[in-house]
Amino acid sequence: MPAFDTQWTGTTDGTWDTTGNWSGGEPVNNSRALIAASSQSIVGSDQSLVTLKELSLWFGSSRFNGSIGSDGNPLRINSEILRLAGSGVHSAWIDGDFDEIHVDLDTPKESHLILNTLVAGKTAGLLVVHRGKVTLGATCTVTRIELPNGNPEEAIVIASNGSTIAGGEQRGGVIESSGDVTTLQRTAGRFKLLAGTLAGLNNNGGNFEWWGGNLGLGHHRGGTFRAYGENPKVITDKLHMYEAPADLRDKVGRVSGIVRINGKAFPQVNAGVEVTL
Repeated sequence: MPAFDTQWTGTTDGTWDTTGNWSGGEPVNNSRALIAASSQSIVGSDQSLVTLKELSLWFGSSRFNGSIGSDGNPLRINSEILRLAGSGVHSAWIDGDFDEIHVDLDTPKESHLILNTLVAGKTAGLLVVHRGKVTLGATCTVTRIELPNGNPEEAIVIASNGSTIAGGEQRGGVIESSGDVTTLQRTAGRFKLLAGTLAGLNNNGGNFEWWGGNLGLGHHRGGTFRAYGENPKVITDKLHMYEAPADLRDKVGRVSGIVRINGKAFPQVNAGVEVTL
């Protein structure tokens, strides 16, 4: 565990930039800050000129038992690493630039930390969700996402309309996407495409649910692949199917391109033609 330069005490009030609220003074550029032992909630504050080395939040009844920021008044701060861990029902509204975000919350899916980060168009490099629920804001861009936990109910990522996941690997958990996703490797878990575009799908296991949006070039080699709902569904490029998609029968979609099953075109249609898959 790295040594922290300062820790939140909340001795005076809930104001971030009050020196007396921190064991080592207000966090400054290139410092490491820990929020782990107080029930004093932190009021939203604009610290957007500050870039920390690390900001760690440990939630729980005997740890930090408050909230951070609020809807419309988040904590605005930047950090190379943002860590969120612990348990309980808490709310953290955080807006900033982060190279890495690690989430490991010891709670069931009904009791999760709500992380509305990157709501102002900020970017993150790596987002790792072991347990807990993360919501990506409407203008959020994540360079890479990882869900390594095999339990499908413990790690949940909601990608809002307008968000972008530029690549990643899903080995468990749930991703519900209304944004754009590229180069996604899947071996387990559940992925729900609700809207937006998914390109570069490599589906090797788990459950894939297609409710709406567009599918670009991709491969389906294992797991289930199902289409649901009445929304138009568009395949904008070749989707290579290595298993007969029995789950797609009697589902209506709008397809432009080629669907391949075992290397054979099925069906080959012109753009904009209604077909029954």
